[in-house]
Amino acid sequence: MQRRGLCRAAGLRCGGRGADYYGPGPRGLISVPGNTLFARAVAGRRMFWPGKLDQPHALRYLPDLARALVMPADSEASWGRAWNLPSPKPLTGRQYAAAAALDGRTRVSAVPKLALRTACSRPRHAM
Repeated sequence: MQRRGLCRAAGLRCGGRGADYYGPGPRGLISVPGNTLFARAVAGRRMFWPGKLDQPHALRYLPDLARALVMPADSEASWGRAWNLPSPKPLTGRQYAAAAALDGRTRVSAVPKLALRTACSRPRHAM
């Protein structure tokens, strides 16, 4: 708490950027991989990958991402800077699906490009 106050008083900010995420809790479940891959795997349903199934992509586990975001803010040397957080080794959509399949049966499909474009072009509602 005291460091946050010092940062505000000095006008300093520190921010971190990381890869897409998945994980427990409401934020992890509403992430694209959380909804389309992991939640569906737990329910025993066909999984969907938002992109090419064989294109590598890095995902971060939400609790790990949260810890990594706090680390730069905890050091005065990092204040006033933006940090790109390291990501784990990228895996393909097929590899993520195989790891998520609880029953050992990997049923995964790529989300069609038209569906992705439509989802990305919807107007956002003001909160």
